Amino acid sequence: MAGDRGLSYLIRQIELGVRRPIFEIVSKHGSNYAQYTALSVLMRRPGLISSELARRSLVKAQTMAETITALVQEGLVRREQDPDHGRQILLFITDAGVERVTAISREVRQFEDDVLRDFAVIRMGGGGDLARDHHQTGGHQGFARDARLGVFGEDGVEHAVRHLVSHLVRVTFG
Repeated sequence: MAGDRGLSYLIRQIELGVRRPIFEIVSKHGSNYAQYTALSVLMRRPGLISSELARRSLVKAQTMAETITALVQEGLVRREQDPDHGRQILLFITDAGVERVTAISREVRQFEDDVLRDFAVIRMGGGGDLARDHHQTGGHQGFARDARLGVFGEDGVEHAVRHLVSHLVRVTFG
């Protein structure tokens, strides 16, 4: 059916729905998305070189270099020469960086919990109309209206989709 966009469409709606609120949370703390991502990665994996941090943050090396320069100037990241490879510079999150990323992450998790709390799971039998039911539940409007997501499927879908949303948010936003 032409109107039935399926799971990939719903996943894209999730991504679009969480992007703006998370960007607002990050911005409120004086950071941008790239900085939050870099800090989050460095908190989990201290001592990376810039190119590895760029790869893990899904950005180009030049973008990461600019991001790191700003973070170092703010005192959120420090650089240290690698004792085993004299030409490599290792990156570490500072205590101030840990405080920043922890505060942001706390609010992101609260937003995530609020979204997941409002989950609407709709069970459909065979022959159901996914597009019609998706439209009737307001799923086509994304999170912008009421932070609700309609998920369609069999038993166990709620757990699987909650896990998927949680994973997407963490992968996308650190």
